[in-house]
Amino acid sequence: MILLLLGCSGQPEDALTWQEEYELLVLNADANIIDLRFSVSNTGTLKGMGHARGEIARKKESSIRLGFDAWPDEMEHDEGVLRIGPDYLEKHGDDWQVLFREGDELEGYRDLRMSLESSDVKVAPIELDGWTIDPIEVSGVASGVLAASGRQRILRGPAVLTHRSGDAPPAMSGEGRVSIHVVDDGVSIAAERLGDRTFGWVLLDGELHDGLEPKLAQDKRKWTLDYRPALDLVVTVAERKPESETDPWEHLSGVERKLAGAGMGEPSRRVSVALASWETAGAPRSALALVVEVQVE
Repeated sequence: MILLLLGCSGQPEDALTWQEEYELLVLNADANIIDLRFSVSNTGTLKGMGHARGEIARKKESSIRLGFDAWPDEMEHDEGVLRIGPDYLEKHGDDWQVLFREGDELEGYRDLRMSLESSDVKVAPIELDGWTIDPIEVSGVASGVLAASGRQRILRGPAVLTHRSGDAPPAMSGEGRVSIHVVDDGVSIAAERLGDRTFGWVLLDGELHDGLEPKLAQDKRKWTLDYRPALDLVVTVAERKPESETDPWEHLSGVERKLAGAGMGEPSRRVSVALASWETAGAPRSALALVVEVQVE
C-alpha cells in the first residue's frame, strides 16, 4: 500500500496522521466570506504534500474558488512561511501576506492578494493530546485585491487567523468541530467546540478574557454561547447567507479517504455568516460573525 511508503521516525511530524493547517477567515465589507486555507499533511499519496484552498462565498453570485495541490519539491515550509506552488501565506514583520494565483500568460491570470494587519491582542495556544490550536490573530484587519480579466475588486474586513497542527487530528478520530467568531472593530468573541470540549475568549471594550470554557447550544441555525459564570455574557448567533461548503479531504483518493477515516467517517466543512447579539451593562449590542462547522459522517 502506497501509504506505507511514508514511514515514521518517531517525531510527530513524521506520523502518517500528521496535519498542519492555517485558516484565515475574513468577513468582507459586503458581508461576503473570504475563506483561505493552507495545509500540509502526511495522509495523501506522498508525505508532506501541500494544499492551498481559497474561496470567496457571495450572497447573490456564485462562489469564486482558487487552489493548488503541491508535491514536496514544489513547496517551501518553514516558520512564518508556507508556499504551495504559486500560492503562499508568509509573515512579514508582524503582518501576514497571502497570494493565490491561477491561469497562465495565454489565458490570463486570476490573482487574490491580501495583507493581514496584526493587532496587539494575543490569545494563548490551546494544547490538547496530539493537537494544538493556536489563535495567531483574533482581532486583525485584512485588505486586498481580487484581479481577473483586467478588473479589480477591493476586499477588506475583520479577520481571524488560526494555526492547527498535530498527529491526532480530531476528524480522523470521528470528532467534529464548531468554531464561532464574532468579529468587529475592537470585538472578538470566540467559542470552539471540539468533541465534548469547549474553548473560547472574549475581547470587549479593550479587555481580553481567554482560557474560557463557554457552553454552546444549537437550535437549527441559531447558536447560544454562554460564558457564565466566568463572565456575565450570553451571545446569540443566528446564521444567515452566504455560506460555503467544502470537502477537507478532496485531495485524497477513494482508498486514501477510507484509510484516513478508519471507519470513523469523512469530514465535511461549512462556513456561514451570522448575526450575533448580546448585552453589556444593560445595553444591546450586535455584530456579524462567522460560523465554521466540520461534521464527520
